[in-house]
Amino acid sequence: MLFLSLGLAHSSAADATGCVIVERQGKVEIARKGSADWAVADTNAVLQIGDRLRTGLRARATLRWSELAVIRVKELTSMEIQPPAKEGAKPEMELKSGATYFFSREKPESIEFRTPVASGAIRGTEFNLAVAEDGSTELALLNGAVDLANAQGSTTLASGEQGTVKPGQAPTKAPLLNAINVIQWVLYYPQVVTPEDLGLSEVEKKTFADSLAAYNAGDLTGALEKYPQGLSNTSDATHSYHATVLLSVGNVEWCEAELKSVSANSAVARALRELIAAVKGGKLENLTAPTTASEWMARSYYEQAHGRLAEALAAAKSAVAQSPKFGSAHIRVADLEFSFGRTEAAQAALQQGLALAPRNAQGFALRGYLLSAQNQNDAALDAFNQAIALDGSLGNAWLGRGLVKIRESFRLFSIDRGGAAAGIQDLQVAATLEPQRAALRSYLGKAFADNHDFKRAHKELGLAQQLDPNDPTSWLYSSLLNYQDNRNNAAVSDLEKSKSLNDNRSVFRSEFLLDQDQAVRGANLATIYRDVGLQDISVQEAAR
Repeated sequence: MLFLSLGLAHSSAADATGCVIVERQGKVEIARKGSADWAVADTNAVLQIGDRLRTGLRARATLRWSELAVIRVKELTSMEIQPPAKEGAKPEMELKSGATYFFSREKPESIEFRTPVASGAIRGTEFNLAVAEDGSTELALLNGAVDLANAQGSTTLASGEQGTVKPGQAPTKAPLLNAINVIQWVLYYPQVVTPEDLGLSEVEKKTFADSLAAYNAGDLTGALEKYPQGLSNTSDATHSYHATVLLSVGNVEWCEAELKSVSANSAVARALRELIAAVKGGKLENLTAPTTASEWMARSYYEQAHGRLAEALAAAKSAVAQSPKFGSAHIRVADLEFSFGRTEAAQAALQQGLALAPRNAQGFALRGYLLSAQNQNDAALDAFNQAIALDGSLGNAWLGRGLVKIRESFRLFSIDRGGAAAGIQDLQVAATLEPQRAALRSYLGKAFADNHDFKRAHKELGLAQQLDPNDPTSWLYSSLLNYQDNRNNAAVSDLEKSKSLNDNRSVFRSEFLLDQDQAVRGANLATIYRDVGLQDISVQEAAR
């Protein structure tokens, strides 16, 4: 058994309610203390000491363990909340099998664990932990430190290392060569394949009728849940559709396994592989020119992943031209039109997309951003809540809701600290759901800074700069934070960096807002130059 001592004591809400399920996909069940009966776990269900949770095949869940700790639970994982080992200690989590991704911003303190083959303490904040049926343990440490020990020996892991403990053997460690592959099950993969490109026969369309109806409506989780089980998949089309719905819950390995049975000339297979590369930040050699809507959709995300927004929008429009009834293609166009500040075009495309795909979570999240840009905060919150209800694994929806909560908490003449804390919690969920997106880290860092939590703010902004050094957002916020800390030279350096990267800003920011960013950066530079005694340069910057 694996025991992790996880703090529920930092949040009064957590003390009162325990661990909360904030999002789930597929079959997630709980059994209450002392009961052998399993029941479907609803969102917002609370787990107390003695309760158990398990995820089924192709299922995932996200748990808020404390005010600043979130856990993502992989498929086929079983765990139980155990009482403290001693009086006054924290409750423990027993991970019987499976894997979890742990994201914590709690105060630095050790997390004790035990397995049949090792014991030790984790002082990390982000790690992937996997326990096999025989107790073998693998810990991929993305940030922090961990001590591993057993009767055969001990070792200490640092950020970017992976530890392995097998029965009867001393712990070993090695460099974590590809962190993205370890946590790829956590990442979000949007809808790119249009059913028209699958080439399903009329018989196959009837077989998948319920699943396809959900898929066409934009309900990816429903499409997988309604996918018929026990089929003998023999055609390229059935393998391709199965791979498509598997990828919707982050099951990259199963998706790629299905694609091995698909013809090398399959447009759907090419689209899915290109999407995987885009989400994981990889590059593909010898990209072929897209010929289908699915390929154009994947190319749109690939272009955006490499900072080419104009090309991404052109690709999305080509997807619409190829498949005008594919709602996700229209919503993709709306997303990118909004990034260029063309609000009317974005609203028109979004309206058409949601008419075709009324359960598309991306569409509702975009509606939330459009409403937020118009300062319609209540309506924006409703839209973000709808997006989360449709697909709780969508980071953009949690980001948007968190930002609106924080904005609402800073009303004229009053500050609602509870609202700000709730907003930060949403931003942390967003970062847990998509831990490789630098923008999510930047916003979380800015939120910590606004809450005068400068240590956590520096940490988050530093991670954002590592993930994407070409995104100006983290450099802007880091500059302002350094200025508050009286680190003027660092503030100037970061702000200059942010200015030079201004046009790279690509997430929900129009050209007009980019110009505003330039003005904000220029004004702050003038102030910082003045404070370090460079009066002439300050005047020049202010005039500019």
